[in-house]
Amino acid sequence: MPSDSTPPADRQPLGPTNSTLSCETDFLIKKLMGALPDKLQPQLLIALSNLRLATLSAEFLLESKRLGNPEMPTEVFLKGPKRRVRLPSPNCGFFVTPIVHCAILDVRRTLEFFRLRWDKTKQEFTNFSDSKYPDDLYITDLGLSAVDPPSLLALSLRIIGRSASLCLTEVCFYANKDMAHFSKTNRLPELQSIVDSTKVIHESILVFVYDALALPRPKIQPTIHEG
Repeated sequence: MPSDSTPPADRQPLGPTNSTLSCETDFLIKKLMGALPDKLQPQLLIALSNLRLATLSAEFLLESKRLGNPEMPTEVFLKGPKRRVRLPSPNCGFFVTPIVHCAILDVRRTLEFFRLRWDKTKQEFTNFSDSKYPDDLYITDLGLSAVDPPSLLALSLRIIGRSASLCLTEVCFYANKDMAHFSKTNRLPELQSIVDSTKVIHESILVFVYDALALPRPKIQPTIHEG
């Protein structure tokens, strides 16, 4: 008889595991304290860093394109305690493309975190209340309200001077379709859409999470270094 490490049905856990309970307890305590839960804070910091790096990279590429220099040699250095690794390339695609892809996923999952989805019928963002997976995290788990579409629009007008619906839907469509499947079209969003969507979502996290909880805004790297 083949071995099976799965416990019999009558020995399966009947309720939440200790890890689930500890996670829920952490959320409850941090919610009462007005702080970010330990499981969420590093995810938000990584997303903020990814979004910032994508914004800077896309802005640099747009500037280079306007100056007639769409291709540029690129080097990445990894500095360790004993040695350095040099990664050269005749163009920046090997470095920028993964950055943009990470940021695109962060845009998509942040909108979900805010409980916002694009309604194809209404052609607008709407709030939702269901959950796809039992361990999904939402802004409502922090004791905050879901981000309503008018609030997102107001922030977009302040940050990029127009509605972000077009750039956000372009990015989300690419994440859902082209990043999940090999595609005949491979419609990577335009660089300006990358700039706009990452700027809006980056600021949205700061406003709707950190400011709403009266937490200090984190200092996000990288910054621009000329030379």
